[in-house]
Amino acid sequence: MKRENHPNFNKTHSEQTKDKMSRAKGTTIYVYSLDHQLINTFSSAAKAGESLKSSHKTILKYARYRPVSESKYIFSLEVLNPSSK
Repeated sequence: MKRENHPNFNKTHSEQTKDKMSRAKGTTIYVYSLDHQLINTFSSAAKAGESLKSSHKTILKYARYRPVSESKYIFSLEVLNPSSK
């Protein structure tokens, strides 16, 4: 099918639809303070990056491999247990 024959050609998604797609496809990012208090939750690394003025790749790197970022946040892909300090 050619681009111009596609039913969504030249159409844009609403913000609500974009948010639903982001939640469905995204990786939830949990942001904690150094004392393990939940600060914020983002539906995707891209949303976290936008809010924290950082690249989504950097957010994912810290969430996957490093316990504390240079900005003194703890990023996680899962909810942290408060007793696991």
